[in-house]
This record gives sequence, structure tokens and C-alpha cells, in this order.
Amino acid sequence: NPAYRLKNFMSRPKINLAKNNNEWRKRLLHKSPDLYSIAQIVAGRVALIPTRYPENPPTARLVGGFVRDALLGLDSLDIDIEVYGTDPLELYAVLQDTFPGNVRLLGKSYEVLQILTHDKCKLEVNMPRTRWDEDRRSFFASDPNLTPDQAIRSKEFVCNTAQADPLTGEIFDPLEAKKEFQSKRLAVLDARNFYFNPLCAFRVL
Repeated sequence: NPAYRLKNFMSRPKINLAKNNNEWRKRLLHKSPDLYSIAQIVAGRVALIPTRYPENPPTARLVGGFVRDALLGLDSLDIDIEVYGTDPLELYAVLQDTFPGNVRLLGKSYEVLQILTHDKCKLEVNMPRTRWDEDRRSFFASDPNLTPDQAIRSKEFVCNTAQADPLTGEIFDPLEAKKEFQSKRLAVLDARNFYFNPLCAFRVL
């Protein structure tokens, strides 16, 4: 349970935070080398997809716990990649061509693709989604127009908003997630996001 783990980590008397972005980047590049190399292959193939949205060219970013845990000096057994500037069918075709027979769709609602590896590690690829509500039901749809900066606004907590470029290890932390760990607090990014994921709030209580 990532949220529960996060709460427990925040309660530790000492946190092994990376001192700066350069150390954060080094930790990132040396975590799970075999899995990270697959993430780099994904990012390289995504970069070759033709640009259909001029203001949002195809881009892949590491997101979620893998980036956060690198900052905190923790191990990770899975990687989450978010891909921008393309549509789900095109992305699925590219991944199937790159990893034939080793890509599966985890859920039509969320359009999450999992790349199967030879060990217990997981690599999941998704696209940013537009959320809306109709008759008290939540709906999600992949939105190739959403940029990385726009996509992070869907996160529940600021500390989970950091991203990284798989090819270079460059860290993107526009909302200063690192400061949340320095201050040892769980700041809510937008309370309205809990409407779409209410269980997340209960997991950290």
C-alpha cells in the first residue's frame, strides 16, 4: 500500500533525503538497472512517434513511487511511466512492436499497459487522463493534449508530483515535492482529486 508506506516513512525520526537534484538523479539512474533499462527503451521508442499535437510532442516521464523513492533512498520493485502526446492505440502498437508478446492491458477504464519482465518487478505505462463526473459516476479518458505539467495536477498529494526523464535522469519537480519531505508533511494538492480516489484519503489516516 503506497499511501500507508508513505505515512510510515513520514513518521521516521530521520529521512535519508537526497541532498540535491544531482544526487537524486544519481540514485534514480542506479536503482533497479535492468528495469530502468527497459524504461529507457520505452522512452526512446516514444520519442520516435510522429508528432500529432504540436504543443505536446510524444514524451515519456517516470512518475510516482519510483521517482519519490529515489529521493528517499528506498528500493523499488516497479516503475510507472506516463506518456504524453499520443493516443492509447498508437502507444499499444509501439510497445507491442518493441516487446512482442510481453505487453498486456490491465484495465480498459484506466488504459494501463504492463510490460512483463522475467522477474518480480513491474513496469506499467499509462497516459494522463481527463476526469469528469456524470450522474455521480466517475469517467476517465486518455487525453493526448495534456502536458506533463498539467497531468501532475491530478495527483492527490504534492509529494507524489515529481517526475524524471528516463533517458537523462533529469528531475522535474515544479511543485517542490522534495520540500514536503524536508518538512515531513503530507500536503494535499487539490482536495477535489479525492472525489475520484476516495480510498487514498483513508489509507493515510
